[in-house]
Amino acid sequence: MIITATIALAVVVAGSIALNMINRGRREAQRTMAREQAAHRELNALAEALARFRGDVERYPTNEEGLRCLARKPAAFEAAGAGRSSYWFGPYLENVPEVDPWGNDYVYHTADGGRSFELYSSGPGGETGSDSQFRVASPPAN
Repeated sequence: MIITATIALAVVVAGSIALNMINRGRREAQRTMAREQAAHRELNALAEALARFRGDVERYPTNEEGLRCLARKPAAFEAAGAGRSSYWFGPYLENVPEVDPWGNDYVYHTADGGRSFELYSSGPGGETGSDSQFRVASPPAN
């Protein structure tokens, strides 16, 4: 009788431990997926704000201006296109995310005098540039 009760208790404890380990793995997978979705959402919001900025100013923010100029007009703002009406009509984004869901800075680079940009998150593995799965870039120029 005592041996049967001990075996039953051991089976219950082992089952409880196995169930806990399965649930822990599932929770970790859900956390990972939530972070990835948040990174894609933030990158898409930043890319949309950059497109609106470009629509008004006729260029993307310079490397010096960075992403912060999507929420606040830079002090030394200079619009592109002399003689054309190109003004900063922001804010283009209420809150510019400082870091990605893993605590890394978003990396923003512009090239070609503000005609193109690349924006990425290093993600959980620290990928950079075109290696990152969390990357957006300006559409090709026409």
